[in-house]
Amino acid sequence: MMGSSERRRPEKNEYDDYYDRYIRLVPDGDIIEILNAQLETTNRLLKTIPIEKEEYRYAEGKWTTKEILGHIIDTEWVFAYRGLSFARSIATPLPGIDQDEFMSGANFSTRSMADLSAEYTHLRRAVIQLFGSFDESILGWTGV
Repeated sequence: MMGSSERRRPEKNEYDDYYDRYIRLVPDGDIIEILNAQLETTNRLLKTIPIEKEEYRYAEGKWTTKEILGHIIDTEWVFAYRGLSFARSIATPLPGIDQDEFMSGANFSTRSMADLSAEYTHLRRAVIQLFGSFDESILGWTGV
Protein backbone atom coordinates (compact mmCIF):
# COMPACT_ATOMS: atom_id res chain seq x y z
CA MET A 1 0.00 0.00 0.00
CA MET A 2 1.14 3.49 -0.68
CA GLY A 3 1.80 6.21 1.87
CA SER A 4 -1.08 8.37 3.05
CA SER A 5 0.58 11.56 1.82
CA GLU A 6 -0.09 10.34 -1.74
CA ARG A 7 -3.84 9.95 -1.16
CA ARG A 8 -5.15 13.45 -1.57
CA ARG A 9 -8.53 15.01 -2.09
CA PRO A 10 -9.24 15.30 -5.83
CA GLU A 11 -8.90 18.68 -7.46
CA LYS A 12 -12.10 20.35 -8.74
CA ASN A 13 -11.02 19.73 -12.34
CA GLU A 14 -10.83 15.97 -11.70
CA TYR A 15 -14.54 15.37 -11.21
CA ASP A 16 -17.91 16.57 -12.43
CA ASP A 17 -19.49 19.50 -10.57
CA TYR A 18 -22.40 17.23 -9.58
CA TYR A 19 -20.12 15.30 -7.19
CA ASP A 20 -18.76 18.37 -5.41
CA ARG A 21 -21.48 18.26 -2.74
CA TYR A 22 -20.49 14.70 -1.89
CA ILE A 23 -16.74 15.19 -2.03
CA ARG A 24 -16.99 18.17 0.33
CA LEU A 25 -18.67 15.90 2.90
CA VAL A 26 -15.61 13.65 3.11
CA PRO A 27 -13.29 14.77 5.89
CA ASP A 28 -9.67 15.59 5.17
CA GLY A 29 -7.27 12.74 5.72
CA ASP A 30 -6.20 9.43 4.31
CA ILE A 31 -9.08 8.06 2.23
CA ILE A 32 -8.30 4.43 3.10
CA GLU A 33 -8.49 5.24 6.81
CA ILE A 34 -11.73 7.15 6.20
CA LEU A 35 -13.25 4.23 4.26
CA ASN A 36 -12.29 1.85 7.09
CA ALA A 37 -13.78 4.17 9.72
CA GLN A 38 -16.99 4.53 7.70
CA LEU A 39 -17.26 0.75 7.49
CA GLU A 40 -17.00 0.42 11.27
CA THR A 41 -19.44 3.28 11.91
CA THR A 42 -21.96 1.98 9.38
CA ASN A 43 -21.82 -1.56 10.74
CA ARG A 44 -22.40 -0.29 14.28
CA LEU A 45 -25.40 1.71 13.04
CA LEU A 46 -26.87 -1.21 11.08
CA LYS A 47 -26.78 -3.40 14.19
CA THR A 48 -29.05 -0.93 16.00
CA ILE A 49 -31.90 -1.15 13.48
CA PRO A 50 -34.75 -3.20 14.95
CA ILE A 51 -36.37 -5.79 12.68
CA GLU A 52 -39.66 -3.87 12.65
CA LYS A 53 -37.88 -0.87 11.07
CA GLU A 54 -36.30 -2.82 8.18
CA GLU A 55 -39.34 -2.27 5.94
CA TYR A 56 -40.14 1.18 7.34
CA ARG A 57 -40.66 4.05 4.90
CA TYR A 58 -41.16 7.55 6.25
CA ALA A 59 -43.63 8.44 3.47
CA GLU A 60 -45.51 6.79 0.63
CA GLY A 61 -43.24 6.15 -2.34
CA LYS A 62 -40.04 6.57 -0.31
CA TRP A 63 -37.49 3.80 0.11
CA THR A 64 -37.50 1.38 3.03
CA THR A 65 -34.54 1.05 5.35
CA LYS A 66 -33.40 -2.06 3.45
CA GLU A 67 -33.80 -0.25 0.12
CA ILE A 68 -31.64 2.62 1.39
CA LEU A 69 -28.92 0.15 2.35
CA GLY A 70 -29.36 -1.55 -1.02
CA HIS A 71 -28.90 1.78 -2.78
CA ILE A 72 -25.69 2.36 -0.82
CA ILE A 73 -24.48 -1.09 -1.91
CA ASP A 74 -25.43 -0.49 -5.55
CA THR A 75 -23.60 2.82 -5.54
CA GLU A 76 -20.52 1.24 -3.95
CA TRP A 77 -20.52 -1.40 -6.73
CA VAL A 78 -20.83 1.25 -9.44
CA PHE A 79 -18.07 3.47 -8.09
CA ALA A 80 -15.79 0.49 -7.47
CA TYR A 81 -16.21 -0.46 -11.12
CA ARG A 82 -15.58 3.12 -12.21
CA GLY A 83 -12.41 3.27 -10.12
CA LEU A 84 -11.23 -0.06 -11.52
CA SER A 85 -11.97 1.10 -15.07
CA PHE A 86 -9.99 4.31 -14.60
CA ALA A 87 -7.13 2.38 -12.98
CA ARG A 88 -6.98 0.00 -15.94
CA SER A 89 -7.08 2.88 -18.47
CA ILE A 90 -10.38 1.80 -19.99
CA ALA A 91 -11.17 4.52 -22.54
CA THR A 92 -14.83 3.63 -23.03
CA PRO A 93 -17.21 6.17 -21.44
CA LEU A 94 -18.91 4.60 -18.44
CA PRO A 95 -22.70 4.55 -18.12
CA GLY A 96 -24.47 6.71 -15.58
CA ILE A 97 -26.46 5.32 -12.70
CA ASP A 98 -30.18 5.97 -12.51
CA GLN A 99 -31.12 5.13 -8.93
CA ASP A 100 -34.78 4.61 -9.80
CA GLU A 101 -33.94 2.14 -12.58
CA PHE A 102 -31.60 0.27 -10.25
CA MET A 103 -34.27 0.18 -7.55
CA SER A 104 -36.96 -1.07 -9.93
CA GLY A 105 -34.91 -4.19 -10.61
CA ALA A 106 -33.81 -4.78 -7.02
CA ASN A 107 -35.00 -7.44 -4.60
CA PHE A 108 -33.93 -5.80 -1.37
CA SER A 109 -37.25 -6.46 0.36
CA THR A 110 -36.75 -10.23 -0.04
CA ARG A 111 -33.29 -10.17 1.54
CA SER A 112 -32.48 -10.06 5.22
CA MET A 113 -30.79 -7.06 6.76
CA ALA A 114 -27.97 -9.40 7.85
CA ASP A 115 -27.45 -10.47 4.23
CA LEU A 116 -27.41 -6.88 2.99
CA SER A 117 -25.06 -5.87 5.80
CA ALA A 118 -22.71 -8.74 4.93
CA GLU A 119 -22.67 -7.71 1.26
CA TYR A 120 -21.91 -4.13 2.22
CA THR A 121 -19.07 -5.23 4.53
CA HIS A 122 -17.47 -7.55 1.99
CA LEU A 123 -17.81 -5.02 -0.80
CA ARG A 124 -16.37 -2.14 1.25
CA ARG A 125 -13.42 -4.33 2.29
CA ALA A 126 -12.82 -5.20 -1.38
CA VAL A 127 -13.00 -1.51 -2.32
CA ILE A 128 -10.49 -0.66 0.39
CA GLN A 129 -8.17 -3.40 -0.87
CA LEU A 130 -8.56 -2.26 -4.49
CA PHE A 131 -8.12 1.45 -3.88
CA GLY A 132 -5.30 0.78 -1.42
CA SER A 133 -3.43 -1.01 -4.21
CA PHE A 134 -3.43 2.05 -6.47
CA ASP A 135 -0.09 3.83 -6.60
CA GLU A 136 0.36 7.55 -7.14
CA SER A 137 0.45 7.26 -10.92
CA ILE A 138 -2.80 5.26 -11.04
CA LEU A 139 -4.52 7.73 -8.74
CA GLY A 140 -3.78 10.46 -11.28
CA TRP A 141 -5.60 8.69 -14.12
CA THR A 142 -9.07 9.78 -15.16
CA GLY A 143 -11.90 8.52 -17.32
CA VAL A 144 -15.27 9.43 -18.75
